[in-house]
Amino acid sequence: LLITLFGFNLNTAGFIVLFTSIVCFGIVIKHHNKAAYLKKHTTFLKKINESELEKGECSLEGFDTGERFIDQGHSYTSDLDIFGQHSIFQLVNRTTTESGMIRLSEWLSEPAPNKEIHDRQDAIKELSEKLEWRQDFEASGMHFKNNRSDYYKLLDWVEAPFILLKHRRIYTAVAIILSILSLLSFYFILINLGSANEYVYYLLFLIIILFVNYLVLKRVKAAAENIVETSTKNLSTLRGYQALINKIESESFKSTKLYELQLLLINSKYSANVEINRICTLLDFSHQRPVEKVPIGGNYLYPLFNSFLLLDIYLIIGVEKWKSMNKVSLKSWTKIVSEFEVINSFAGFSYSNPS
Repeated sequence: LLITLFGFNLNTAGFIVLFTSIVCFGIVIKHHNKAAYLKKHTTFLKKINESELEKGECSLEGFDTGERFIDQGHSYTSDLDIFGQHSIFQLVNRTTTESGMIRLSEWLSEPAPNKEIHDRQDAIKELSEKLEWRQDFEASGMHFKNNRSDYYKLLDWVEAPFILLKHRRIYTAVAIILSILSLLSFYFILINLGSANEYVYYLLFLIIILFVNYLVLKRVKAAAENIVETSTKNLSTLRGYQALINKIESESFKSTKLYELQLLLINSKYSANVEINRICTLLDFSHQRPVEKVPIGGNYLYPLFNSFLLLDIYLIIGVEKWKSMNKVSLKSWTKIVSEFEVINSFAGFSYSNPS
């Protein structure tokens, strides 16, 4: 159809059909992704209920034992089988993040003040009655379930030293100026194709500008590649926290502990969900950059646009600026999510064992 329209010089109609086709394709992809997510989510919900049945029958072979939290010198964890095979940890644990699992081990092995105990009990009681929300919360985290050390890799990443942030104004100004000069040179080359003298002049100028761009990009290459190499795992971990934070922010809670934890996520100048989505968008974009150590992925048009627009500089400054603004908050957010996961774990155990 497009060939026919353009063949008969019906360019306007051709572009309308092309644009409409692209929009329709995007809508179909969006609905497909949503359907695939819901299918996977339903599978996780099914798995959660199957796990509850297995725990009810004390069939615990397939569940994490928490053995890495065993402390032989602890005053009671070994005697009470808190960790290990057929342990309390296996019965209670319903966390999906590594930090949540660590926090659960702390709850099980560290004493708490009386007020904190009562607040925890109230929170557990409230969540135990929110069956649909609890299971949806756990299933949301299962889409991005952490492996061991993912949490610590995320903390190391956010604490890594900055490369360009200190001189971001200089680098941004250089990127803007060189980008404008590159694009203007290319534009004047196109409009002077028929004039040999001016064409050669602008071509030479473009080559010089691109060479300068190359030197600038070479200087920041290591930092840009590091973002791409570390983003895959960090992106999954961050998406997991974002999914859980989204569930926390959108629910209403009455108990003191749950309400105060929720306020820490949303009672600020910006929400945790929005901020994590911002860095995830940047890290998603970084996957467009081909890197030798990451053989799969990368858009091979990226180097072309990068050579003209110096995209690496904006990428590095964007990521470093986010880390500078949110590295303290990120630790707080992960602790809040972890606390919710622990309460959710005990609430699930309480609901399955009402007596």
